[in-house]
Amino acid sequence: MDQGSGPNPDDAHLTQLTEDALTQTIRLTLEKSKKDDVARAVLYFLVRVANSWRSTCALWTFLAGSHPETFMVDVGTLVRAMYEAYLQAAFILHEQARQRERARLYLDYEHVEKRIVLGKIFKHDTFVSRALKRSSLLPTSEVRMEAQYDRVKDRYLNQKRREIHDKWYEGTLRDLANAIGEKADYDFFMSAFHGYVHSSAFAIRTGPPFQPRDVMTIVSFLASKVAHLAIARFGLQLQPEQQAVIEANCRTPLLQRAADTDSGA
Repeated sequence: MDQGSGPNPDDAHLTQLTEDALTQTIRLTLEKSKKDDVARAVLYFLVRVANSWRSTCALWTFLAGSHPETFMVDVGTLVRAMYEAYLQAAFILHEQARQRERARLYLDYEHVEKRIVLGKIFKHDTFVSRALKRSSLLPTSEVRMEAQYDRVKDRYLNQKRREIHDKWYEGTLRDLANAIGEKADYDFFMSAFHGYVHSSAFAIRTGPPFQPRDVMTIVSFLASKVAHLAIARFGLQLQPEQQAVIEANCRTPLLQRAADTDSGA
């Protein structure tokens, strides 16, 4: 692995190529999303990973060379979020016959989540809850929110039908990884980056077991993986150079299986 920490002259060109490719993928997916629920769900994940990739690039520019330990801890949280976005997008697209069903489950959970969030805020007498309750829009908004919640809630009841899921899918993230056949990637990302979300002592004290440049490779990999899903599913046509950088980012050797390396794959 590259032992350098700060930017080098080649990074600007590669960064711009990746930026152009992600931007074009988002633009083309946005057009598809106007008439396609699956495209709209994938678009949300695309926007998420692209924005996190841009945030990482900004941190790289300002911190990787002078304060690598700060860069690594904050970027660890972004990597964990990007991986979860990729995993959900890949799960939605995994079985063609269930893509629309899963996309609608993802999109409609917004109405459940909104009710949960507001319910918890209104449980407490705070400046925020008082301000919201004083809003002239609240009465009509609550009626609309309850109607939407009632429309979709039965689809999120657990198997014993006692309570609503705390996320749009049943089970755990590991279950999603198992479903798409990526158990090893799940173990890698969750073990290496999950601690940064929860500020564990180990994560903050030691940082990820990588150099900053390796983490930049990983975030480019995750953003490009979601872009690649969209390109393949919706038949998007990028410029040859844009397509090439997406494919190159998806082939990072950092996550290649040892068996593949040994066999010369």
